[in-house]
Amino acid sequence: MLKLDSTLFLNDDWGLENEAAKVLYRGVVEPLRGTIGLTDAHTHLSVEQIVSDEPFPNIFRAMVLDTDPRWANRDHYITQMVAKRGVPLSMLVDDQIGDHTKWLHIARVFPELAGNHVYTWAHLELRRVFGINDIISEETADRIWDATYQRLGDKDMRPQGLLKKFNFKVICTTDDPLDDLRYHERPKVEFPELKILPTFRPDKAMNIFKGDEWRSYVKELCEKTGNTLSLDGLVKALRQRHDYFAKHGCVASDHGLFEPYGLDTKETDAEEMFNRYINTQGSTVSADSPDVKKFISYMMHRVCEMNQEKGWVTQIHVGAGRNVNPYILEEFGPDSGGDVSTQNIEIVGNIVPLLGRFCSGRPGQHDLTVVLYSLDPTHYPTIATLSRAFPSVRWGVPWWFNDQKFTIEEQLGYMLQVDAYSNSAGMVFDGRTLISGGPRHELYARAVCNVVGRMYHEGMITGNDAERMVQALCFYNQAKLFGFTK
Repeated sequence: MLKLDSTLFLNDDWGLENEAAKVLYRGVVEPLRGTIGLTDAHTHLSVEQIVSDEPFPNIFRAMVLDTDPRWANRDHYITQMVAKRGVPLSMLVDDQIGDHTKWLHIARVFPELAGNHVYTWAHLELRRVFGINDIISEETADRIWDATYQRLGDKDMRPQGLLKKFNFKVICTTDDPLDDLRYHERPKVEFPELKILPTFRPDKAMNIFKGDEWRSYVKELCEKTGNTLSLDGLVKALRQRHDYFAKHGCVASDHGLFEPYGLDTKETDAEEMFNRYINTQGSTVSADSPDVKKFISYMMHRVCEMNQEKGWVTQIHVGAGRNVNPYILEEFGPDSGGDVSTQNIEIVGNIVPLLGRFCSGRPGQHDLTVVLYSLDPTHYPTIATLSRAFPSVRWGVPWWFNDQKFTIEEQLGYMLQVDAYSNSAGMVFDGRTLISGGPRHELYARAVCNVVGRMYHEGMITGNDAERMVQALCFYNQAKLFGFTK
């Protein structure tokens, strides 16, 4: 075996490729992380888990998968990758198999993930949270298990302790309109400077292609809000819940759309579609049918009207081909690793009518702020140029499969020269496990320092420019955009 220096792995300068990047990381990122802290406008964390502040049972539950029905956190990035290396998903969710056994199976194949961002994140979690420098493997599995088990009972290792350790100041959860936000009302956190805000995610009310699932949801939403089972009743129900979310500090909606539907749809057409599908039990309609595009477009315009009135940000995630593996969906449910990205979506034609109405920069209009996230990197040029054409459109960070050093730097490099750093929406980690928040923000910050440092070394920007850009991209842009700081 070659005698290579292993001390380089995740050392103080890991990922920082030039002298300017190191200076920027030491002189800008580290101090600001300690003073103003981190904000995150899009996570899938459980506010109940944070408020309850119960200790994690073990490293498998903290890092990989927790089947507790109250929060059921799973890092599907890890489970998907280890499943490809021979650790079946069926074993990982089997309550008859102990967590220690599951951890041993994961550790056995983990060296085969070297170079993948999952490998980087997991080891950062061990180092930053537990101070453990071991490499996850079959040989170290028991040692890591024992060392983390001893620490997880400590107060600073509980959910609130982790957020404090990473110095998070704002966390936005992702919530369905029907969700009870009572845990957002309970300020039972040890450090009151932390804000936990809900995010309005009305996908279930729009997804007419879901058939009986959509019908059941709409009926429940209208019934619980005291509205008639009609298109008008559905919109009124969403508005009532929108108001409820606003009272709990919500500042944004979020939409997971295969394509960014925003077509102009007449109310009479949307009403006809609603009436046709709401009572046709058992029937389905193709997700790419004209009816689906028109109906979701109509609903997007209604939600954007509500957002515009309240000054909320509208986040749109596009391009996820969800649940393409039927076995994974049937056996393990959504968000289990059966999703893919796809090029085959129409962006401009679908969304321009909505952006033209709400984001044009027309004098006298309070423009809606829209953040676009794309799952396929080939869509980056389109997103970048849309953000140039419409003043209040922002470009979201590389999302999901792209949340790794190579693609973050690729997107940043393109964005900085096609758009402007001041138009970036800032870092979100889209996470489902508390332990991964700090490390994922760290990876992003190092990538930012690399790209900005490279531009400095090439003579494209000044030192003052470089400092401002890192401050904005890693800290200030998002806080200002979402109104976390006034």
